[in-house]
Amino acid sequence: MALEKWIKWAILEAACKTSTKLLQKSVGLASINLSSTLIATGIISLIQVAASILMNPRCLQAKFKQIIAACCFGAMAFIMTVLGFMVFLFNGDAGTSTFIMSLSVVPSTAIDVVFFKQQFTKKQLLGLVIAISSGFVILDCPLSLKQIAQMPLWIWLSIIMMFCYSINQSITLVIKDMHPIAKNFWGALISLGLVILGLIAFHQFGCSIEWQLLPSKFYWMNFIIGLIVVVMWSAGAISCQQGAKSVAIKTFIVNATYLSLVIVGGAMLFVEEQLTWFKITGIGLYLVSFVLIKVED
Repeated sequence: MALEKWIKWAILEAACKTSTKLLQKSVGLASINLSSTLIATGIISLIQVAASILMNPRCLQAKFKQIIAACCFGAMAFIMTVLGFMVFLFNGDAGTSTFIMSLSVVPSTAIDVVFFKQQFTKKQLLGLVIAISSGFVILDCPLSLKQIAQMPLWIWLSIIMMFCYSINQSITLVIKDMHPIAKNFWGALISLGLVILGLIAFHQFGCSIEWQLLPSKFYWMNFIIGLIVVVMWSAGAISCQQGAKSVAIKTFIVNATYLSLVIVGGAMLFVEEQLTWFKITGIGLYLVSFVLIKVED
């Protein structure tokens, strides 16, 4: 059973997201304060801008509405990147954080219905329900509002990232005709601008920006992340160009692959990342929902 072309690009996007997530954890553990997360985001954005110019400067032109949309994409990406580093600055679990991100399929479904007038089959809706249920399992089945309220800060940061990701998947679908290099350039440019404004604000409020205290691996890891993000953003755009028509289904396929890889990879690379039965069961449920929701040729 052959996968549709857009699904292959979506899986590549997920593989890139997995790499950046695990590298982000290493960078987050090496960070010393909030300003270092801004510096990390700035390095990534700078690499994206430079790579876009070097690859093909003639592709940077786009329609005004596309540029505005790409800038909005970049603003959401800025928030997600900074919060992504902060999650690990506060000792977050990569697997659990990724799963919360994967719940973006829920707001994505609402966006599909309200803005794109999409209709889902009963099998696909069942797949979405099973996917949401897997989240409940991976979060160790919180049964009360008190338990939910006591969840650590990094979980709430992950929830904010989830909504930003849903918005960005929608933007990608809207500007699917925009050249991927142009999307990389304009999105990263606005992200870089926001980083500069953030560092200026830090300086104005008397907060220290201790560049010299950051280890060398902090810089070269962010350089690598920047290159991977260029591929990731491009793969997401090409996936839409190749036929992805539903924000929810594309989001789900990216997240299903992303979640499984991060949970297994996190457990292998980081001692504190435990591959619990809750996580294993959640992955199993997600794979079942993947089969149900996949669009056939």
